[in-house]
Amino acid sequence: MAAEGEEKKVLQKSYSFDNVSFSQVDLHEVDIKHVGSIQKAMTALSAEMANDMATFTADDMAKTVKEAGPRSLIQSGAMDTLKKLLADAKTKQNAHTVLASLATTCSSTAEPLIVPLIPELLKDCAHKKAEIRTTAEGAIRDICENICPWACRSVLRMLYEGVKETKWQIKVVACKTIGSIAAKSPEAFARCLPEAMPVVSEAMWDTKADVKNAAADAMKQCCEAVSNRDIKPFVPALINAIQNPEEVSETVHKLSSTVFVQSVDSPALAITVPILLRGCQEKKTEIKRKVAVIVDNMSKLIDDHKEAKPFLPSLMPEIERLAKEMSDPEARTVCAKALKTLGNIKQAIDEQESAKAMPPDVCLAALLEVCAATLPNAPVSDPTFSAFSEYIASTISSMINDLFFDEFEWKFVAVCPFLAPFMPESDATALCSTLLSRCFKEAMPKDVAEDDDDEGEDLCNCEFSLGYGAKILLNNTRLHLKRGMRYGVCGYNGCGKSTLMRAIANGQVENFPPPDVLKTVYVEHDIQGDLSDLNIVDYVCKLVPERAREDIIAKLDEFGFKDDQTSPAWRGANISGLSGGWKMKLALCRAILMNADILLLDEPTNHLDVNNVAWLENFLTSQKTVTSLIIT
Repeated sequence: MAAEGEEKKVLQKSYSFDNVSFSQVDLHEVDIKHVGSIQKAMTALSAEMANDMATFTADDMAKTVKEAGPRSLIQSGAMDTLKKLLADAKTKQNAHTVLASLATTCSSTAEPLIVPLIPELLKDCAHKKAEIRTTAEGAIRDICENICPWACRSVLRMLYEGVKETKWQIKVVACKTIGSIAAKSPEAFARCLPEAMPVVSEAMWDTKADVKNAAADAMKQCCEAVSNRDIKPFVPALINAIQNPEEVSETVHKLSSTVFVQSVDSPALAITVPILLRGCQEKKTEIKRKVAVIVDNMSKLIDDHKEAKPFLPSLMPEIERLAKEMSDPEARTVCAKALKTLGNIKQAIDEQESAKAMPPDVCLAALLEVCAATLPNAPVSDPTFSAFSEYIASTISSMINDLFFDEFEWKFVAVCPFLAPFMPESDATALCSTLLSRCFKEAMPKDVAEDDDDEGEDLCNCEFSLGYGAKILLNNTRLHLKRGMRYGVCGYNGCGKSTLMRAIANGQVENFPPPDVLKTVYVEHDIQGDLSDLNIVDYVCKLVPERAREDIIAKLDEFGFKDDQTSPAWRGANISGLSGGWKMKLALCRAILMNADILLLDEPTNHLDVNNVAWLENFLTSQKTVTSLIIT
């Protein structure tokens, strides 16, 4: 949940089908005129020709494909011809030109058919002829600039293999393309950072200067995809430390002086953990101690424990080693504390029901089953539809494994544009909705101990964050209260329990219902100093002016405040003379007179004897319409 005023990084799109052409009927056969036009173009491109003529022919053919649909590429034999052109040095440039035209003109209409050719294009980036290297790189650039953002993981894996190639030209293009994908689709790319960082980091140490420079530029673009505002200012220093190991200690020092307040996720960990691991190898105890402090602080801000799972196998052994090997007892204690925090995360991951991974083949089976159930006439046996279905399955598999089930992204970006050539919009959106629902149900872990189905009226069900000074106390925390229930607020001294209570009472908790909807009363033992000379009745009348004096006296009588001078709770007595037990009863009486929906009690049994503790317990359990939050 973004804080107020926070700039949220989103993919730039309008969520519409303005640039998508849905088929009104499913035509298994393409117009023979379109097929002939495409075959004629591919025949011409099968011979050597001038670049400008090849571009004109390819662009004209791409327009025909856009009009005729993706089946035209299969039925005309254009894809088979295209692969032959790629294999022949004389026609490679023509093939590159065609792929570039299809990518820029047809977009999703051709994407599933041309993306698999990226590895071949990468090989051509190291061709001995400069003009072939240039057109191959241009084709890769055009394809990757026009792909579905959520398909980037499968494309990136092709590029990772390119970075590992022996020929430096391929490495350079692969690094450049990784960086351009990060810049174009930061939200989708950020989820791939744990895989991308090691590959790009290794390339920064390549012996070839061109590769090192391309990798450094790519690393900068990769890190810019991280949305964590606490980490962003350190991106240049983090990159510098990767390139120059002697800067690791200074970078760790800067990170240790940072107050982390934003929730920490996998992308943020992906760019900081490599530096922290290097910091563990530093000679100075001070630096290794600071690494432990950073690990402990960041770990406490991880909302979803599974975000840390990829990093625990490398990080935990190093922190454990420091906790055993360092000579400074205090530094070992700090490391032990960080190790315990990591251990708690690991335990939570182990205990929590894991989300179910759905590989592409499982997603493909789900897609075809949904097609059969919702659209009996869907062209599931058509080879072009099969290719597009496999591409959709690969894309949503990546999204599912990231537990990303945004309805708009699935509908407008990842699924429907690739169903469009085969069915009307209504069918495509219905299929997408059913597929999304099924995948969500199969993949998501079942919530444990949820109270959503418990009986009772909801008073509050909100998510909020709470800070005190520079310290984050609660981050994206859910608060769910039902009428007539009693909730304990537990925690060590100084963790912010009373701060939470006062924030609720003062209306400072984000998304909490306002006072005119939900009445909350902070129940205190203490008597306000300027009212300490009043008697009991006048004191309550002063604090609850909206209630009649007769009503107040009647309620005081119910709570044991009698018109009897011999009573320890004589209504005419000075307020300051009451014992702790009677002060608590008076505070509760005042809260009831204020028609409180929620009582906020901060250690209410302090200064109470056994009898008054029993009375308080009976009172709270008897309140069937009043909810209690009790610090203990």
